[in-house]
Amino acid sequence: MCAACLGAQDAPARDWSGLEGRKLTLEECLAIARENSPALSKSQVGVQNADAGVIQAWSNVLPKVRNWSGYTRYDDDRFYFTGAGGLERSNILYSTRFSVEQPLFEGGGNIAQISSARAGRRAAKSEYRNARQDLNLLVQTRYIDLLQAQALLEVRQETVDVSRQHVERAEAFYRAGEKTQADVLRAKVELAQNELDLITARNSVRTARASLAHALGIPVGINLDVADLAEPVTPYDADLERDLEEAVELHPLLKVREASVEGAEADIGNAKSGRWPSISAGWSYQWNDIRISQLRGEDHRWSENAEWSLQLSMSFNIFDGRLTKANIRRAEAGLAYAREDLEQSHADVLLGVKQAHLDLVEADEKIRAAGEAVRLAEEDRRLQEERYRLGEGILIELKDALVALTNARVSQVQAVYEYHLARARLDRAVGRE
Repeated sequence: MCAACLGAQDAPARDWSGLEGRKLTLEECLAIARENSPALSKSQVGVQNADAGVIQAWSNVLPKVRNWSGYTRYDDDRFYFTGAGGLERSNILYSTRFSVEQPLFEGGGNIAQISSARAGRRAAKSEYRNARQDLNLLVQTRYIDLLQAQALLEVRQETVDVSRQHVERAEAFYRAGEKTQADVLRAKVELAQNELDLITARNSVRTARASLAHALGIPVGINLDVADLAEPVTPYDADLERDLEEAVELHPLLKVREASVEGAEADIGNAKSGRWPSISAGWSYQWNDIRISQLRGEDHRWSENAEWSLQLSMSFNIFDGRLTKANIRRAEAGLAYAREDLEQSHADVLLGVKQAHLDLVEADEKIRAAGEAVRLAEEDRRLQEERYRLGEGILIELKDALVALTNARVSQVQAVYEYHLARARLDRAVGRE
């Protein structure tokens, strides 16, 4: 097993038990998820890699300074010409070389490489923002799912409580001789069905809680609880044009595509640099002697055994097997692809904003419609309860009224949290944090 794997296994697991017993806010959940997300960490590494790429591109522009020193010992003596003593013999040779090289002109290729690396860095940073916003939406979705599951559980629990009252009332009427045993059986069947729905609702809460824990990157066995969100402010004042403009300005995916286009344009410049000559200058100093010279004194021997040179060189491709032409064509194809990708992403982002707006408007309308449905269903159930209490109504009418009220309340809960989810999706579609 690799050492890294052993190190990961030996690392102490973080204790998350402190999260139990308190209500987490959405901001706290987002902070925990950002700390634990592998996808976000991977994107951060991508930014660091892009930063290194910019430094690497600059290395083709800045001068290169090198030093080499050596010590050689032979089995027998050898003769050497030295400036101080003429011909001398020794089995030892000391050497050192110091050089400076500076590219002067590379056909613009080195500058284009810097531009391409900078575009890659901007793309990496936008990829990080995109991953962060994806994580935000995932956590918000799981957070809202848990809130909705808990609210639906309350609805189902209240329905079961009312059904138990129906059973008790039916039994009381039966003992008084005012209703038949069939009413009691129907009430118990109603209670049993509602208890089944309650069991499903409880399991939905457990599933939603585990899903949120998974999104946060913590053990799924942690018993999380979350704080409710503020009530939706309706009607929602939708400004589609504003959000479309903001999406074009902010959306990280578009920033990634724009950086890709800039990088592709720089790649063309780099490819075309193969048609131009490369000009560079250099200076070097070299010293060889059979003994280490003194820094001072008449016999320092540095000037006698040293030499320096200044070079100015130019190279030009006469024929490279059509490599430059192929590189240019490939870079031009890459630019065309990047532009098409940007155009398609632009259309996809605008469509996403439009769809998110429609979903939000729909959720807004559903909240008001569901609220009216709940009000009417509560009134109908109250009337049926009164009629049944007076002996004028029948149990099936009371049951239908309870079913209608339960369905209306379920729809209301779903509409409220669909609204919250639609707001989160709109923010993601626009590119807002």
